[in-house]
Amino acid sequence: MRVLRQVYDSGDYAAALTFAPTVAEAVQDLLGAEHRLVLDARHWQGAALFRMGRFADSEAPHRGILERREALLGPDHVDTLHSCAALSQTLDLLDHPFAQHDRARIAAWQAETGP
Repeated sequence: MRVLRQVYDSGDYAAALTFAPTVAEAVQDLLGAEHRLVLDARHWQGAALFRMGRFADSEAPHRGILERREALLGPDHVDTLHSCAALSQTLDLLDHPFAQHDRARIAAWQAETGP
C-alpha cells in the first residue's frame, strides 16, 4: 500500500492506475473485500483517474468507495469524508448538481474539527 501511495505521490498517475487494482486484489485476498486497505487502494485508483483528467471515469470508483466507507465506517469518519470530498470535486468538475450537497457536508465537518 505504501508503494502505491509513493507512486501516486510521485505524479506517475498512469502507473498508480495500473498498480492500484493489483494492490486492492492482493489485500482483498489476504484481509477480505471490506478491509480498510482495500478501500484505500480503490480510492487511489479513482484519484489517479481524476488526476489524469478522466473525471467521468473517476466518478464510479469515488462513489463506490464513499458508499462502502459510509456503511463500514459511518458518515462522519475522516476516510468517509475524504471520499465525500473526492466525489464532490469530481461531480463539481462534471457540473453535477449533487456536488453542492457534498460541499455543504464537508464544510460542516471542517467547521466542527477546525482547519
